[in-house]
Amino acid sequence: MCKFNSLTRLAAAALVAVSLVALSPRESRADMVPVPVASNAAGLWGTGSIVGIASFLVVYDLIRRTSCSGDVLKLGGPGFGQPITPSMNVLVPRRC
Repeated sequence: MCKFNSLTRLAAAALVAVSLVALSPRESRADMVPVPVASNAAGLWGTGSIVGIASFLVVYDLIRRTSCSGDVLKLGGPGFGQPITPSMNVLVPRRC
C-alpha cells in the first residue's frame, strides 16, 4: 500500500468538489440588476493616510536610531528623552 494513498484520495475529493462547484448552474447575467454602490473615496483616503503616517513614523524611528541624525522632530522616546532600562526591548540609538 502506498503511503500517499490517503493524500491522493483527499486531493481527488477536493478536485471533484471544486469542479462540482464550478459547474453548478448560476443565474444568467441578463437577470441581474446592477446595484449602485456608494463611493469609498473617504474610507480610502482615511486608510491611506493612517498607513502613510504609521509608515513614516516607523521609517523615521529606524533612521534616527541607526544613523547620526538624532531626534530631529524631538519626539523623544527610550534612548532620546528617557534612559533605556534592561527590561525595555528597543534598539539602542547610535552614539556618534
